[in-house]
Amino acid sequence: MRYRSLQAEASSARETAAGREAAFRSPSNQEVRLADVLAECLEAMERGEQNIDLLSARYPDAKRDIRPLLAIAKLLRQAQPWPPEVLAG
Repeated sequence: MRYRSLQAEASSARETAAGREAAFRSPSNQEVRLADVLAECLEAMERGEQNIDLLSARYPDAKRDIRPLLAIAKLLRQAQPWPPEVLAG
């Protein structure tokens, strides 16, 4: 009986380790490419380019994924900062 309990604990430990390993896996080439495209577009927005359709059109392979992220970035840039008294809490 004790042997089966140890087997179950070992199996559980292996599953936990495998889950942790999967959580910290290296990003795929597609994820790296998307991150690079997003960084380039955000830099362009910093330079004053605000048309997200034109920005995303530069990267047809990533347009579907990048456009919603650029829309969020644009909204965040347009948001008014919180007054210092609110931030001081």
